Amino acid sequence: MSALPVVDDRHIGVLLAAGGSCRLGVPKQLLRSRGESLLRRAARMLLETTPRSVYVILGAHQEQMRPELEGLDVEVVLNDQWRVGLSSSLRVARTVCRKLSRSGCLVTSVDQPLLQTAHLQALLAMAKRWPNLDVLSAYGRFKGIPALIRPETLDLATRLVGDHGLRAVLDGRPWRVVRNDDLLEDLDTPEQVEMARIRGWIDETQVMTRIDV
Repeated sequence: MSALPVVDDRHIGVLLAAGGSCRLGVPKQLLRSRGESLLRRAARMLLETTPRSVYVILGAHQEQMRPELEGLDVEVVLNDQWRVGLSSSLRVARTVCRKLSRSGCLVTSVDQPLLQTAHLQALLAMAKRWPNLDVLSAYGRFKGIPALIRPETLDLATRLVGDHGLRAVLDGRPWRVVRNDDLLEDLDTPEQVEMARIRGWIDETQVMTRIDV
């Protein structure tokens, strides 16, 4: 009698990193913290959660991004519709995760400089307690990524348009949260990056030429 196949129920990691950083004017993915690009840092933290696999969704400036991922066991997925907005990357995430995981998709991005692996682990721990629910990060009055998203919730991403993110599909879905108000700090504008530099979260800004998108 042949053995039953082993089912790999580990989560899939997905890093949303396709955006053009239009408000910032330079690719935020390439800003550095302790010498490490934010892109590589976020991918590394996903790998530290022991996922089945990690997918990094790139779009704008992808030629500059790829070298930052060298040596990491991740797969790059190109979103050639990145100009449409965040919704296009979520559709890519849906395609990847729906095929490969029944346990959900751990989704994160690059622009929360105080994010640590421990928070991602806390999301996964909560997901084990509530295996049929999405688990979101809560910060201030917001709820969003990083988040452990169930495949059926990602299916709803096909309804999104433009720069709408997961918040637009979570209404009416059952979820739990892990609160971490450090995640309120992000890097969307030059003022936010300068404040992060002053606080020591981002390295002294290297010379970065504005890149038209």
